[in-house]
Amino acid sequence: MMHCWQVTISCQAAPSDVCNMKTSLAFNSIVLALVSWLSGDVKGQTVFFNFDNAPLYSTLPIDQTMSGVTAHFSSGSIGYNYSIQRADVLGFTPAGFSGNCIYPNQVYLCDLLISFDHALTAISLMYSPEEYATDSSCTMRITAYLGTTYVGTNTFTIAPPGTWPVGTLSFHSAQPFDNVIVHYDAPPITGGDYGPIFMVDNVLVTEVPALTRVVSRMMHGSAGTFDLDITAGNAIECRRGSLNNAYTLVFGFSNDIASCGTASTGIVAAGPGPNECSVVVNVPTGQHVTVQLSNVTDVNAITTTASAMMGVLVADTNWDGFVDAIDTSQTKSQSGNAVTQSNFREDVNADGFIDAIDVALVKSRSGTSLPVAGSASRSHQRFPAR
Repeated sequence: MMHCWQVTISCQAAPSDVCNMKTSLAFNSIVLALVSWLSGDVKGQTVFFNFDNAPLYSTLPIDQTMSGVTAHFSSGSIGYNYSIQRADVLGFTPAGFSGNCIYPNQVYLCDLLISFDHALTAISLMYSPEEYATDSSCTMRITAYLGTTYVGTNTFTIAPPGTWPVGTLSFHSAQPFDNVIVHYDAPPITGGDYGPIFMVDNVLVTEVPALTRVVSRMMHGSAGTFDLDITAGNAIECRRGSLNNAYTLVFGFSNDIASCGTASTGIVAAGPGPNECSVVVNVPTGQHVTVQLSNVTDVNAITTTASAMMGVLVADTNWDGFVDAIDTSQTKSQSGNAVTQSNFREDVNADGFIDAIDVALVKSRSGTSLPVAGSASRSHQRFPAR
């Protein structure tokens, strides 16, 4: 379930002690909301941008990278722009703002554009419009796109209003998006002393569940479980599969997964980790397998697809697409050693020992090879013997 919050802060003509108390309570509410978001009420990869590391006084465009996600902030107008300023640039700090923020360079309307290098499911930002004890507040709009394709929009109006009040403008969607336009949509309906400008701080985004890693996982007897990383799509599994040439592929995602959907081949199951899906496939040696997961749904009810390809050539310990004397020599060099992360490929029968049985198995497969997958050419890289 996606959590969003909208916080409004205003101090009109209240005595200073009352205003301070209201500001303190409202700020605490924002902090609690942020902590709740970041600590796991919203599962998955949520990233927080606060501009405190942005170069002070620099004008947009700027790029900010947090937790592997890069956001590009720019102006939507040719003649007008924003810059990085201290949150207290006005002589006071709007409640909930701190450190640096995005501040307008002029008193004229200007859209704020934000694009991301990752697809998102949600965004939330804190804004403060220029208003002085008005009886109503402006309407702000955020519109989301995937590339140039419209995804959706949302508006928000602070209530009650005040002087440089603070609100949270948010948008979330089951359809991914990667850029938004923040727009001053309409002035206060009651008029008053205001300007069509706003400052921004504390941008929160939630990523679409991204595929982070795929491995071929196998138990090697008492030596434990060892993973062959197949994320890049060019890996060759050299270990002998279990009954009926069975291999277990484990897909890892950036978000916790509620449903693993369906697999194009094999048997799919949830886990073993909360952000993982497992697929058991049967692949004879000398063949490739491609597995596509469809309708994978994360805990925020966002769906995605993922795919992985793996070649299987039993005894190809050096991963060059051929079984030959080099593989035999490499396996012999590890015979008698304990199975570790650096040599588990030589435990070809996955029994937890590297011994004469593995050497004999490699010799028996000498001369076999793995055809090139599809029409793509494969570099026959030979890994050095260990």
